[in-house]
Amino acid sequence: MTFSRLACSLFAVAIACQPAAFAQHPVGSEWPCAACGAGQVCYRLSVESTTCRVPRGSDPIRRAPDMSAQIAQATARIQQNPRDPNAWVTRAVYYMTLGPGGVSPPLHNLEHAVSDLETALKIAPNDFYALHNYGQVAYLLDFDDFAVYEFRKAIAVNPRGSARSYLGIGLADYEECKFNDAAPNFNQAVRMDRSLQSEVPSAQKIQQKRQECANTQVTARYWATHPIQPHAPDLSSMYQRNEAISRANSLDSSGNHDAARIVREENGVP
Repeated sequence: MTFSRLACSLFAVAIACQPAAFAQHPVGSEWPCAACGAGQVCYRLSVESTTCRVPRGSDPIRRAPDMSAQIAQATARIQQNPRDPNAWVTRAVYYMTLGPGGVSPPLHNLEHAVSDLETALKIAPNDFYALHNYGQVAYLLDFDDFAVYEFRKAIAVNPRGSARSYLGIGLADYEECKFNDAAPNFNQAVRMDRSLQSEVPSAQKIQQKRQECANTQVTARYWATHPIQPHAPDLSSMYQRNEAISRANSLDSSGNHDAARIVREENGVP
């Protein structure tokens, strides 16, 4: 099973490329670097952050990176220092690397990413990279409400360097047909990093999505017809929290704030 959501363009925030090491490269530039995997380059997202990506304009099918060596290296780093949250986040980013044709990773890779990011957050609950990527992996798994929740936590930790977290919120709202909520988050992302304009859905795509939403009584969701299997406890927990947040948000929207508060308290989500 693979996913092909619009936000496949929402790259994970990679800690492998630290901005301080690449200060000589201008925002919006890309260059070959040892920190990234085969077929990838470093890309300066903003003054605050740099990530890995397939070179713009290249063929993603031919250039799709094989992450096995990078995952093995990250695993060795974890074994050397299992209390290093950066090591867990780095391996999670590799597990979240896009596959051939730009599609999302297979489900088992996303399961591994969830586990690694939850381990990182147990070690460092306020780690921006862990929070942002946890939001992204939730998004890739269709857990849009939980993704928004985690992206907001990332923004609270790093307000000046979280342009992609705003983009993530916008894309999650877009997939949920919440266009009025998506627009200001897209705008904020672009205000913080103009290069993200190319990753915001075009007016044509938004119109097409509006039509899809208008023609669909209930948004089709993968997990509605594919129950979480017992072998994936991490995904089961994320699924339950996403559903709790969705119920609480719906109750708030209807004005039943007391019931919303109870749902959040019972499920451990603010």
